[in-house]
Amino acid sequence: MRNPYIAAAIYFFLAIPFVSYSCVFLRFTVNMPVFDDYTAVLDWMCQYLSSPNLHDKFFLFFRQNFEHRIVFDYFAELLCFHLFHKINFVFLSFFGSMGLFGIVATLLYAGKKNGLSHFELIPVPFLLLTLSQSDLMWYNMASLQQYWQLLFVILLLIVLIGSTEKSALIVALLLLVGAIFSGGGGLLAAPIGLCYLVLSKQWRAALLWSVSSVFVIYIYFVVLKYEPTAADRTAHAYVHANPAKFLIFSIRFIGNFGRSTTYALIFGLISIAAAIPLFALSVGKTVQSFMYIVMFVWATAFAVAYDRSFWGPQFAISSRYTIYGLLALALIYMTAVSLNRSHLLRRFTAVAGIIVSVAVYMSWINPALAALRQMHAWETTSVVTYPFLSIVRDPRVELRTAMNEGVFYPHTLYSHLPKQIENNRQYNQAWVALFGIYLFRPDLQNAFPLTSAASYTPILRWAAMKIPSYDPAYAQVKPLQPVYASMLAHIKQ
Repeated sequence: MRNPYIAAAIYFFLAIPFVSYSCVFLRFTVNMPVFDDYTAVLDWMCQYLSSPNLHDKFFLFFRQNFEHRIVFDYFAELLCFHLFHKINFVFLSFFGSMGLFGIVATLLYAGKKNGLSHFELIPVPFLLLTLSQSDLMWYNMASLQQYWQLLFVILLLIVLIGSTEKSALIVALLLLVGAIFSGGGGLLAAPIGLCYLVLSKQWRAALLWSVSSVFVIYIYFVVLKYEPTAADRTAHAYVHANPAKFLIFSIRFIGNFGRSTTYALIFGLISIAAAIPLFALSVGKTVQSFMYIVMFVWATAFAVAYDRSFWGPQFAISSRYTIYGLLALALIYMTAVSLNRSHLLRRFTAVAGIIVSVAVYMSWINPALAALRQMHAWETTSVVTYPFLSIVRDPRVELRTAMNEGVFYPHTLYSHLPKQIENNRQYNQAWVALFGIYLFRPDLQNAFPLTSAASYTPILRWAAMKIPSYDPAYAQVKPLQPVYASMLAHIKQ
């Protein structure tokens, strides 16, 4: 690009979504668990630390989390614990977001390799970093699962389709294993890869891919003893009884960057109509890897519909799934530009792509920020976030166990405490004991909401001087009263 001012302007526009996403992330992420973070992170970490031998620790990595085996999540959690000596959910969410940034970087690199200019690539970060995905900023284990599984699939299809070398096939198979053990959706990459190898008549590679895939799938389901859930059986029965709703849910999933189920259905149909001829035109060209990734998105749409359409059409446009619709749209755009040999039509397509991507991006800013503000307020003031969605165990039990094991301390526990209390071992143990009582006492939570530095004084005064002898917690609190009185003195200072 000869004009440095135009080049600078293009790089500026390419950077906007990255900077905006990072700023929103830093503003709204809180060190608190949500949903199945209680079981998949806190409970798993406590079990790992308490496991008596390497055999038990090893097989904990393959523990089933609903229909998934989230080995990658567990490695990230272990890394987090070794870095910080406790679980930090901001770090886990950041690590998940690195998977999203990896997806964007991979597509930008692949776009350049397929002849797209920097100007033509502007829509890619705007689409892939749209704030419709805001839930994955605070839904920690899900962000690790969704983004890294998808990154592994994108990489394996690009590597597999981009080269006929044996080394590329081996790398693709390794990435397939990574995808499968990041989330159950990675299993869908096996038939997609086989489809490409068969259509391109790479028979030996197809045989090796088939044998390797079957071996990994056998381990996933048989060796590791996969257990279908009751919810899955109910959902599957619903699909068999309502095939039309299943299909409509799938189409909405493909167009889920629309802000309503109606728009999602319309955009899904448009995406499908645009992708089918592009797939035919891309056969035999390097850009065909883009369309195989779109095929994976469609397969994911059917898989999610099979398991989730029972929950209603709104679930198809759930924030955590919008990355799939956005990815498909970005790849359809990139394929259309790459296959276009007319300079005028190519420039028109690029300008139209920029307008559409910016419009989609802008349409999500206000609703996403509103949702993030609400969640941020909840996480910074609540003792347990969304407890009713933790199906396996009472999240309060998991949180108290994690606190007693030194695995995690919730944001509200220390957010307003003076450092001399937080860093004192005796004070720390006494505060954890009091908070463990507080977790299971709605009366205490109503009487002493921990929302500011001043709010810590009343509960400490209650524990140090005013707890009545008939209170169930009296026997536990009584020996620690001198410690609470000493803590009060620090807070008053």
